[in-house]
Amino acid sequence: MWTLADIGVDQAEVVEVEPRTRVLRYREKPARQGGRIVEGETTAEVVRAHDGFAG
Repeated sequence: MWTLADIGVDQAEVVEVEPRTRVLRYREKPARQGGRIVEGETTAEVVRAHDGFAG
């Protein structure tokens, strides 16, 4: 991260303004659910191995 001095700007030249956005609320994402590893060399092999798999 660069400072104002790094880029040659005097602190007195900078006007501080309020941000244009505001965070109204924050929610954490739910924990990830377990997944399933699907093996096969090609898409066709994977489809044949799991034909009829609905979840």
